[in-house]
Amino acid sequence: MPVIDVEVTRQEPYAGGQSFGETGVYELIDGVLTFAVDPENEANRPIVDLDMAPLDADGRVRFRADFTLIVSEMPTRGSRRLIVDVVNRGRRRAVSTFNRAPAPAEESREVHPGDGFLFRHGYAVVSIGWQWDVYASEALLGLEPPWAEIGGRRVRGQTMVEIRPNAAERTRLLANRLHRPYPVADLDEREAVLLVREWEDGPATVIPRA
Repeated sequence: MPVIDVEVTRQEPYAGGQSFGETGVYELIDGVLTFAVDPENEANRPIVDLDMAPLDADGRVRFRADFTLIVSEMPTRGSRRLIVDVVNRGRRRAVSTFNRAPAPAEESREVHPGDGFLFRHGYAVVSIGWQWDVYASEALLGLEPPWAEIGGRRVRGQTMVEIRPNAAERTRLLANRLHRPYPVADLDEREAVLLVREWEDGPATVIPRA
């Protein structure tokens, strides 16, 4: 899965220029990675519907992902080891986990250094977005995937959203948490249904459209 382009959008001293032992000062780099994958490569076969994605001039499927890199300003002082953080719902968590730091707030891009464990040992950390439904922001890392197409048109189909409210509600986003829902092909879709179950996997009752 080669990265074919790196776009740096922001670069600044990490943790206010704090020094971490012999490794020294780190820097925080934000940006976007562009990937290009070969749908015919055996390693990529398990990717669902990859064969339906548009191809570039080289016959590869392209997509983009947000990233954050925390790396020593003087790489020769580091351990030459990189931790890849596959983020949780867009949130960078590796540093806070290893460094016993406060979990980052969803509205903040700050990555607290905690006790500095990783950085004192010379590690670099790169966090990469992988979910398409994350509303990308300074705080959250997302993915821009290709759309599956048939005959040059985006694939349409039925999706199911399971909602388990803990209180009475009149409005509910049809997505996971505050993520982006699948785009609706037709707001007046007559085949859309609302089902209710008293318990998980219990018998379903269809709510009349009226």
